[in-house]
Amino acid sequence: MKDISILVVEDETITAMDIQTTLQKSGYRIPTIASSAEEAIDSVKKYKPHLVLMDIVLKGKMDGIEAANIISKNYHIPIIFLTAYNDDDTFGKAKLSMPYAYLTKPFQLRDLQMAIELSLLKHQMDNQLAKERDRIRNEFLATISHELRTPLNGIIGLTELMYFDKIDFSPKPYKEYLGDILSCSYHLLRLINHVLDLTKVEAGKMEIHPVLINLHQMITEVRNTLLALAEKNSNPIHVRIDPQLTDVIIDPDRLREILYNYLSNAIKFSLPKQSIEVDAYSIGNNQFQINVKDHGIGIAKEDLHDVFIAFKQINPKTKKGTQGTGLGLALTRRITEMLGGSVGVKSVLGQGSTFYVILPCKPRKNLKNKKTTTASLSF
Repeated sequence: MKDISILVVEDETITAMDIQTTLQKSGYRIPTIASSAEEAIDSVKKYKPHLVLMDIVLKGKMDGIEAANIISKNYHIPIIFLTAYNDDDTFGKAKLSMPYAYLTKPFQLRDLQMAIELSLLKHQMDNQLAKERDRIRNEFLATISHELRTPLNGIIGLTELMYFDKIDFSPKPYKEYLGDILSCSYHLLRLINHVLDLTKVEAGKMEIHPVLINLHQMITEVRNTLLALAEKNSNPIHVRIDPQLTDVIIDPDRLREILYNYLSNAIKFSLPKQSIEVDAYSIGNNQFQINVKDHGIGIAKEDLHDVFIAFKQINPKTKKGTQGTGLGLALTRRITEMLGGSVGVKSVLGQGSTFYVILPCKPRKNLKNKKTTTASLSF
């Protein structure tokens, strides 16, 4: 056992000495014994113990619960309450200070040892989680700042050229510059929308509004939206839909976002003149599956587990100009989970990838009335 110091806060001398002796025999170090809340706070500041054993009823103006609140807030040290009081009122007040454990006197030595060990372990895990949250937050801020700066620099640079009359103002190049500015603006808007949507999903504030839709019409609509982008790279998009799969009840905006993210991703990573295939079919159990297959650069096996993680950008091995944030696929996964479905990918490096989504559907005959299709489900 490493050197663990425990502050004992107990105003009954005999009880305090018994606890001290017991803990020292177990290998713990007791820097001091505090008999009041004020003394406990001063001792925490002075000795910085790893854990505090706190009696609730103490001499002085403050009780152990008040002291625990101050210690937890300012020093983030785990606290275990030791008290002879087990009534609901005392327990309720003690819970508000978020103690790591609550033992009633008299207690067994083994119970105390287990409470200490578990509290120290939980505190260690809490610290690790806090550090990981800080790391993720800092990484997120650094990445998002970089990603926002890229399209903004494009917009500013092109606008400056136009403003300072450093471009050819004849119709064709002028329109090309405006097109580039528009493209950068759309990219910036998509990035911001992805961040906002992902934040909303993680906070449980995104609402789902399922309605009856025609799946063929929805897929065709998304395909047509991206057709011009696909044609730039000479990528034909072939759509095949199971004739038995017609109407489903789902949030159209969320499904549209899933399809758009998958299909735009397929176009981004497809090699020139290679086709993209979209297949939709029923898989039973009141579910349907949509596959989006490209014949592009593919994904290495070791990278597959990172595909649906935000900001985990996979390094393309054979196609340039395909960097991104990974926000689209991360958002796709979270939205799909909200809809009660699942996502996945199959890929062979150098041969292409198939991204799929499995979602629940509801046959038209199960609808009781039109009103049920517009119910709002909040998650």
